[in-house]
Amino acid sequence: ASDRPNLAVVVDPSVGLNAFAPIEFGANKVYFGTEIGLAAATDDELACVVGHEVAHISEGHTTGGAWKNVGKVTVSVLMAAAVGAAMAQNQGRALTRSEVDAALAVGSLTGVALVDVPFRLGGWERGQEREADAMGLVWAARAGYAPEACSDFMFRMAQVESVTRAEEGARWWRIHPVTAERVVSLRMLAQEFLGGTSSSSPR
Repeated sequence: ASDRPNLAVVVDPSVGLNAFAPIEFGANKVYFGTEIGLAAATDDELACVVGHEVAHISEGHTTGGAWKNVGKVTVSVLMAAAVGAAMAQNQGRALTRSEVDAALAVGSLTGVALVDVPFRLGGWERGQEREADAMGLVWAARAGYAPEACSDFMFRMAQVESVTRAEEGARWWRIHPVTAERVVSLRMLAQEFLGGTSSSSPR
């Protein structure tokens, strides 16, 4: 349904109650923990989870994340090299192992500060999750599964999170949107899809 016939579904018990598409160039696999299969009440709900992860690939999220990581590594290496060169010039000798480690640590922190923090504060990853929710519903529905099952499964996940306190923490720093918000959005999209008012993929 998503025109991605080359994708492979990998079931891995170690993933637990989770699923993901690796952040890499040319990603063509989606991974699911066996607990996801147990948590889904129906095949329709499971199809929504599969659709969500497929959407991360079909909508370019995995590629975008890979480019972001390249940028982070580049910034980190350049800063570490600059710090190391400055230290070497000041010392007038070869750097010690501890000094090299210190330069690398500064570079790593700089990469986080200049790449990870702006993307997180700007809600880039949360936007990708919202798009994956929407397109995952579309892919599942086009494959013949019930689109309303997507919000049903997300609602169940919200109940789990309320027990495990997984929703705690600042909302502006989260990778995923608040689950209650996702439930409402999925229900509205399912109603629109079933009503026939959406003839094309939401963007």
